[in-house]
Amino acid sequence: IKLLRAELGHRATEVVITDPNPFAAGSFGQVYSGVVEGQEVIIKVLRPSVDEFLEFDLNLLGKVARIISFVMPRSIVNFKAVFNDLKRVSLQEIDYHNEVKNAVRLYEKLADHPVIHIPKTYQELSTDHIIVQEKVTGLPLTQLLSSTIEDKLDFVWQNYGTNLNYVMEELAVESLMGSLSENGSHGDPHPGNIFVMPNNRIALIDFGIDSAVHEYKPELMQLIVEYSALYRGQFNPTNFSKAMLCYFAPQLTQSMQTLSTFLNKNDLAEQILDEVGLKASESLQDRASDPAVSTMLGQYRMLAIFTQVINKDNRFGLRVVIDTPEFLRSTQIFLNLVHLLGCDKRLIGNTFDRVIASYDFTTQTQGPSYDSQSIDSSLHSVASWFERLQYSDPALYDNIMRR
Repeated sequence: IKLLRAELGHRATEVVITDPNPFAAGSFGQVYSGVVEGQEVIIKVLRPSVDEFLEFDLNLLGKVARIISFVMPRSIVNFKAVFNDLKRVSLQEIDYHNEVKNAVRLYEKLADHPVIHIPKTYQELSTDHIIVQEKVTGLPLTQLLSSTIEDKLDFVWQNYGTNLNYVMEELAVESLMGSLSENGSHGDPHPGNIFVMPNNRIALIDFGIDSAVHEYKPELMQLIVEYSALYRGQFNPTNFSKAMLCYFAPQLTQSMQTLSTFLNKNDLAEQILDEVGLKASESLQDRASDPAVSTMLGQYRMLAIFTQVINKDNRFGLRVVIDTPEFLRSTQIFLNLVHLLGCDKRLIGNTFDRVIASYDFTTQTQGPSYDSQSIDSSLHSVASWFERLQYSDPALYDNIMRR
């Protein structure tokens, strides 16, 4: 109440606290119940100690990341980039102006959506340390998942009149399309931020993390096409691995294409990717009888297939671009959620097919540029990869050199 008065002045009387105890709490904030103009609201308050302790923790983690990068130079993960991503997300979480902006943007974007509900944010009552927002009434998926209810789909249908298969597919389509458009989507759709509402509606809360508008859209679409083929029973290990390589290391594959075209050897990049794809296919065939691999394929755990089988121990010498694995992580989280809820897995395949059908593939036709900086950086990128590949997979390296 003191904070409300300090932050809002005379407008603090517009917010009525209905319970002095928070009903939810996280690492950075606490959430209280209240009323504004007869509307139930939540008041999200930033913990006062966050600024002081977060700065210390991030500085310490930054030093740890630099040490790990030094002792593990050949790791697929760039630990400094991972830390920078963590730092970016953590600072976003305590930037309440940014969270309000995200919430308002999605509220306006999805105002007429037949399935997805975004709560209203009271911008005039939100400050550096406070967010006032419409209270969402419904069933959080965390509560549904932690219950002993065996048939969760039937429970939701009987009590809310909501078809979970339908609303989850709509949420998946909106989230994926947001990654391919300039409008973005919800940046953190985990079960705690998803509420089931009556009559085939679903709500999202917590907008602290910016939605990811994908920088490498052609690479993402190429991977989506291969995922769609997988769900149709047309899995091709060679094509899938080539798509994974382009997705995990888009700067590398773009550098290959830039040099190939510049040197008037237009098929050179494709030949290199073919070699990687064939090697990947051989890896899967060699372990086809392994029950663990069969389980991964049966559960569509393609991130695990790539990292634990095809590119085990980073045999391809990749350095992952930090913003590209978001699609794979979110897809796997969503798959697990679909499985735990007992949803029909076909909704994932339907999602990919709908996104492919609505995507304009003509946007991928822009060719590489040939200024001196792009040529130099491409040469450096490919040469650095050759150096790592010669160490991690000499046989593949020799095949590519013959090409």
